[in-house]
Formats: sequence, C-alpha cells, structure tokens
Amino acid sequence: MRCPNARLRMVPGYLRPEGMWRLISQITRAARTVASGMDVSATADLTEAIRLDPQNALPYSWRAMAQYHLKAYDKAWQDVEMCRQLGGDIPESFLKELMEASGREE
Repeated sequence: MRCPNARLRMVPGYLRPEGMWRLISQITRAARTVASGMDVSATADLTEAIRLDPQNALPYSWRAMAQYHLKAYDKAWQDVEMCRQLGGDIPESFLKELMEASGREE
C-alpha cells in the first residue's frame, strides 16, 4: 500500500509524524525548563528543536528568552532576528527587557 503522504516527504521542512512528536517534545520540555529557571538545559532542548525544524520560528523565540536569562545577549538578539525572519513574533515586553539589559537598540 502506498503512503498517502509520500509527496509531502519531498517538501523541504516536512517532518514525518515521529519527527514532529520529537520536535513537540523538545519544545515542551524546553518551555518547562525555562519556566523553572533551568536555562542551560532549555537552550540545549531548543537547539535540538531548531535542528529538527529550522524553519519553525517558535524555538528561536523561546531560545532568545533562555539566552537572555543566561545574560548571553548577543545570542538572544541573533535568535530574535532569526525568529522575525521566519515570520515569528517576539513579545514587546521581552524586547524592552532585552534592550535595557543589553544596552542595545533593535
């Protein structure tokens, strides 16, 4: 029997179901670790999520926040820029905090 999603597998950025679950798992775990202050662990999980789906803006925005908490402001700005390039949104309140902490304008 032919797989109905065979064409999708040739589309750049397509994730098979098992890859999608892994991506969701990485992002969920990272969200929990950011919320609990475990930013180094969150950064690693989000980097893996980005590796799995580099066209997804969400892990970039979360990783920017984790980098901010680690005081890695240049890396946070890089992730903000990448998130925006991919069409993602960054909360204005976070941008204000990042600008103040880094001493940099957008």
